[in-house]
Amino acid sequence: MGPLRGATYLHPRGSLHPMRRFALLLAMVVAAVACGGGNEDAATGVDFREALTVVASSPGSLGVGSQRVLMVVASPDGNLLGSPDEETTVRFEIEGEVWDGVATDWVWGIEGVRGFYVATFDFPRAGVWSATISNSGSSAQTSTFQVQEDPVVPEVGESAPPSQTLTAADAPLSEISTDPEPDPRLYEISIADAVESGQPSVIVFATPAFCTTAICGPTLEVVKAVAQDHEKVHFIHVEVYENVDDPGGELVEVDAIGEWGLLTEPWVFVIDANGVVSARYEGTVGAAELEDALDALDA
Repeated sequence: MGPLRGATYLHPRGSLHPMRRFALLLAMVVAAVACGGGNEDAATGVDFREALTVVASSPGSLGVGSQRVLMVVASPDGNLLGSPDEETTVRFEIEGEVWDGVATDWVWGIEGVRGFYVATFDFPRAGVWSATISNSGSSAQTSTFQVQEDPVVPEVGESAPPSQTLTAADAPLSEISTDPEPDPRLYEISIADAVESGQPSVIVFATPAFCTTAICGPTLEVVKAVAQDHEKVHFIHVEVYENVDDPGGELVEVDAIGEWGLLTEPWVFVIDANGVVSARYEGTVGAAELEDALDALDA
């Protein structure tokens, strides 16, 4: 399912790159997530019984230990159920061992349009786990997902890969970003220089123009907004593809995507002053989540 390290993947501009798709377990909601099916307006007590719990964290991203698990509840017609007002919990299970009543939070992927449930859970071991989301009156159907012993995506506590990424000193912003309104501050320093700078960093991997999940742009906007209040933190946007300014060319993933083991976009990482990952967010991040991570670093 994941990109081979050092490999190059080409695809026609505008088509779905196979390495950017969700896992096969997400196939039944890819259309909703990528093509506009949002969360239905749901008052507390919406019936989850015909819906499916789907863990939206990508393959190879979840490992043993404390993890942020991104989830949706998908109805049979492909709509995503739930809202900030829908109080839910999740049950995690492996080989007959059950952890019930794990609290979930709500985070918007696209403000007011599409959101996700998020749970923080300490996985005691690798293997095939199951997840079941419940509200006060019903439970969605269970689905399974994999927890790895050694995830491919850098985990909290691991050193950030010192990727050589392009900056405004290397090329015009139109060649290294598909953000229609790029903030020049996010293109001042490479990842490699940032992780060796002795200052904290926030790195967002996103492709607003070619995002298969439609949430790259909104996630990048969250990062840009938070950056305004943290002058001593490096903020870096890494465009997923090369040659984004060539309207007739083929898109090629930048080397950093393989070096960081990313299978989906967007991703946001918080790096401490020692170049170590202190927080990571797949799919979307709320401003409050990101502020809390930076506050923990006194940044």
